[in-house]
Amino acid sequence: MFLKLLKCISKKQQQILYVFCILISGTIDAQKISKSDVLYDLEYLVFSLEQTHINPFAYTSKKDFIENYEQVKQEVKKDSFTLQEATTLFQKVISNINNAHTTIDFPAQSYIAYAKSGGTIFPLELSFENDTVYVRKNWSSEGKIEAGMELSHINGRTIQQVLARLYPQVSAERIYFENAQIESLSFPRLYWQVFGEVDEFEIKIHTQNTVKTYTLNAIKAMDEYEMKRNNLLNYERRLNFLPEISAA
Repeated sequence: MFLKLLKCISKKQQQILYVFCILISGTIDAQKISKSDVLYDLEYLVFSLEQTHINPFAYTSKKDFIENYEQVKQEVKKDSFTLQEATTLFQKVISNINNAHTTIDFPAQSYIAYAKSGGTIFPLELSFENDTVYVRKNWSSEGKIEAGMELSHINGRTIQQVLARLYPQVSAERIYFENAQIESLSFPRLYWQVFGEVDEFEIKIHTQNTVKTYTLNAIKAMDEYEMKRNNLLNYERRLNFLPEISAA
């Protein structure tokens, strides 16, 4: 794979290769990566991290890092992997040093291909406040779920158990920053990366002193989620002139 090439070429050649990778990323996503290439790249990832990072073990010990790396290697059992699956493995290694400046990006090209093919995702966006998780936006057909309601379970897992599966995919020094990154990336996208396509979600919502269970259908990632999220891509700015403003 590409990390094999990077070990043997100059920095200028590496820059050209990076551009080439971006241009062909759509075709790479459809290809399979062999087990041997994934293992090689994991090994080289650790090697290059130690060689180039100014202090990779500032927030974690080398012992814990290597133990995590060995655990990730044990997950490489299949004969081949998709780009999404390989990226998920690499993220688990990088994120273990708990440094937000050292990260592997979300597998966007894999997600885009999935969304364009009619793939579905979790229908709620979430926000995080200390140890509590709230509904930020409801894209499902269940109108009783409103923004600000607390969510505690998804498909039999507590929300903390779900987050424990998501945290290894984001790099950050603290849980607070990990939660912020999940909010920024969006929970539905990251949930898809970790848990794959899920058709139905049983969730528990807390309202005042009651807990209600809802069963939500997955929504289409492109038509029912991405195309409706206009708070960033289609953000409208408004300028109002306020009369008679006096200096304090």
